[in-house]
Amino acid sequence: MEKTAEQIREDLKTKIAYENPKIDLTSGNVARDIGVDAFSDELAALYTEQDRVRKLYLLDSSVYTYEEANALGASYGVYRLSPTRATGIVTFGAPTRPEPGQVFTVPVGTTVTTSGESSTIKNYTTVTPGYITASSVLNPHTNYYECTVTVQAQVEGTASNVGAGAINQIKSSVNGITVVYNNNAITNGTDEESTEDLIERIKLRLRGQVYGTKASFEAKVYEDPRVLDAVVVDPDSEFSVRGPGTVDIYILGETVGSYTQTIVPAGKTVYLTKHPLINDGNALVTLPDGSTYTQGDAFQLYSDVTSIYASGSRAKDKLVWSDAIYERYIKNVSSYNLTYSYNKLVTDVQETFDSDDIRIVTADIMIRTTHRLNAAMDFDIITLPGYDASSVRNQVLYNIQSFVNNFTLNKTLRQSDIIGIVENTAGVDYVKLPMRQFSLLGQEGVADIESSPLEYIRISADNIKIG
Repeated sequence: MEKTAEQIREDLKTKIAYENPKIDLTSGNVARDIGVDAFSDELAALYTEQDRVRKLYLLDSSVYTYEEANALGASYGVYRLSPTRATGIVTFGAPTRPEPGQVFTVPVGTTVTTSGESSTIKNYTTVTPGYITASSVLNPHTNYYECTVTVQAQVEGTASNVGAGAINQIKSSVNGITVVYNNNAITNGTDEESTEDLIERIKLRLRGQVYGTKASFEAKVYEDPRVLDAVVVDPDSEFSVRGPGTVDIYILGETVGSYTQTIVPAGKTVYLTKHPLINDGNALVTLPDGSTYTQGDAFQLYSDVTSIYASGSRAKDKLVWSDAIYERYIKNVSSYNLTYSYNKLVTDVQETFDSDDIRIVTADIMIRTTHRLNAAMDFDIITLPGYDASSVRNQVLYNIQSFVNNFTLNKTLRQSDIIGIVENTAGVDYVKLPMRQFSLLGQEGVADIESSPLEYIRISADNIKIG
């Protein structure tokens, strides 16, 4: 049976009294001399630990009002998380290709919306630019020349999350561009933190009061409300890639930042200043004479996926020019500007851990972003008599997406979990086995889909096939 803090304290008192019976064991009265100072330290630490454990067990979210929880959190430097706005990717399309030298530009601040009654329409604003140029390729499935950009909801909360295909209107006029749609869901909109969740974070802070521990790193990283999930990898972990003295903190969450880097030509390959790169295909180079090059045939951006800093705040992301464009147009200019997107959340959290009041001299802490693993499934279901098969199928799709898309980092998705979810859906009799596919896109079928701290699992309706 595990000992309580009180029992540990009494055992320590007995030990100290046996080894030096002259010591006054009343808290605060231990003699401070070289013979007993070690015992004093032990006893003081024990009292501190007992008080910390007592506070943890006394915290009960059901007895705190909204204001009381806020005041309690503030006393520990933990503040209620504000609601956040949903973000995601939308695609703009032009029915005709621009003429050579012409660019159809989607500017930052362009408004797109869902359709429906005025009271239910949801508005989103582009936070990165998009470009359709004479070199853009026709999408044969939509018959449009396209570009993708990041959008953010104009209001906060979970109500701003919408599914794939919900956005289909351009509210702001964009020259040459007539359509917009979202292939994947717009997500990450959250409501204000509940009192119950706030109390849990206060407990996390109490557990992490000794700085330099994994618990303290977790407590610190979650102080940024944009961090949706985090995994701390210390040097002893099987996932450590940088060795002794290093701590890698993998975070789930993204804030799109736009950065313009001035470059003096010194070769076809240029390493970027801001990391990690968001390679959305919309990077733009501007020369001193005002001419521009968009990402594609002229140059490409590459995310670092091989170095020990890959996906981190020190990643080796780079630009590489094509031979012809570099030799003919770039090599001899005095300088040029490159505008690209990066995950500002990683940079911001890294700066927090690098600050003088937080930084640990003996620990090399690096923040890393995480990558989406796309799951795919293909199976048959048998419905019960009296149920509409189409309605049952749609509910199964919804239930699977809701389950998978709420996964946190470093989790395993099991085939048995999916079977259970499907067979617990109203109107489903059973799942016909074996499944034709249960895997990541492009892989063979497996029983389990495992992720690492670097990865998280998600699924879109397009990748769920139900017969």
